[in-house]
Amino acid sequence: MLRWDIESTICAIASGSVGAMRGIIRVTGPSSILVVQESTMPERKSQSTACWSSPKVASRISAKLPLGDLLGDIPCDLWIWPNERSYTGQPSVELHLLGSIPILEAGIERLCQCGARLAEPGEFTFRAFLANRLDLAQCEAVLGVIDAQSAQGLKVALQQLAGGLQLPLRQLRQDLIFLLADLEAGLDFVDEDIEFVSREALLERLHFAIDSIAPILKQIDDRGLSQSVPSVALFGIPNAGKSSLVNAIADTQIALVSDQPGTTRDYLRVLSKDERIQWIDTAGVEASDSDHPRSLAQTQTLRQWNEADLRWWCIDLSNRSVSPREQLQKVKQLEATRLGPIDRLWWIATKMDLATDEALSEWRELIAEDKSEHLERAEWIETSSKTKMGLTDIVDRIADWTWRRHSETTGILPATLIRCKASLAEAMQALNAAIEGASSHQGDELIASELRLALDHLGIVTGEIYTDEILDALFSRFCIGK
Repeated sequence: MLRWDIESTICAIASGSVGAMRGIIRVTGPSSILVVQESTMPERKSQSTACWSSPKVASRISAKLPLGDLLGDIPCDLWIWPNERSYTGQPSVELHLLGSIPILEAGIERLCQCGARLAEPGEFTFRAFLANRLDLAQCEAVLGVIDAQSAQGLKVALQQLAGGLQLPLRQLRQDLIFLLADLEAGLDFVDEDIEFVSREALLERLHFAIDSIAPILKQIDDRGLSQSVPSVALFGIPNAGKSSLVNAIADTQIALVSDQPGTTRDYLRVLSKDERIQWIDTAGVEASDSDHPRSLAQTQTLRQWNEADLRWWCIDLSNRSVSPREQLQKVKQLEATRLGPIDRLWWIATKMDLATDEALSEWRELIAEDKSEHLERAEWIETSSKTKMGLTDIVDRIADWTWRRHSETTGILPATLIRCKASLAEAMQALNAAIEGASSHQGDELIASELRLALDHLGIVTGEIYTDEILDALFSRFCIGK
């Protein structure tokens, strides 16, 4: 349970955990300006009065931070927010100085000696939340910015931080509050037969609310956020370098590798070290008799093609035994059996250390000529398990794809969607009950009770209603200084 004293003055290192040219120490709380004034010295004595005479607006001061005989007086810039217009809604100061970790830690120690205390993880953002500077989804977006592993992840987090999710739902909740007010006003005048909202208008506004929530819930379900981590399956002709690539990406010897084609007779499923991706190494795609043992492996490969979230067709550019045109035809045949989305296919060129320019050009021209829309959109990535070529790029693209999979159409972080799913479903259920009541001409008091329930659940989504459990779950994931 959160037990923070929000009236104390807190400080923490707000920049990275490794050394850099510049570092930041953040201070906030009612006495933050006094604490920093006592901890530092103006760069010039003539500044001493003007610098600290109750500043009214945000300002910058050049100062020195005395850190004892060993470190001496460290030059720093003080950025002062003297009122509630700061990030936390409290007077705040940032000290910008040399980014050496020992210097930053010594600066924290001096601030604590002058009246501040070390901030708890997430305490700065928690104060911003309590001051209504951020809502709950925006606090989750702050964490999303910190944790972003790709450009797409950062973009989604910044969109949410700007209010991408909250604005439409908050407007919807406001509309329902007005609708509830109309219903309850009618209850006050029920004996006088005064109607503040007609039954037709009531149903229209309720259906509008349903239509606003339903797409968000559908996007959550379509992206399978309630399921386990997404799966990436590797396919290709025998000995295309699939197992070597899995081992290289996972940085461990998971799959059996051999120059003999057909080594993989069944699929291998392994969880990545960060537990965010399931890698699936499949048997090489080839023709086989129905009574041959390899036919069972082909059946399993077909099954994985249909079930995988992302398919990689691995191309051995050093192997000319199966022509590019034949391989492309195999891919089209497999795609024709797929029941799910057909736009998640990547071309992975393996063994680039052995590839010829002729083979590379032939594949690229063939793909460019193909008019299958989903194959034409597929990404092309060149790799080598031996030289590690392209492995960093492929990991970055996987991280980017994972974020897009969850949030490219919603502009909402996965963690926020998971938290909101149950509340949105409950709001939908209450609104449907209200529609059913209005359609069957039930009393307005019953419809109003369902509306209040829907408003409570929407309030949880927008952060206007929250519990200690929700706050604990969110802010316990923050790092110190944020």
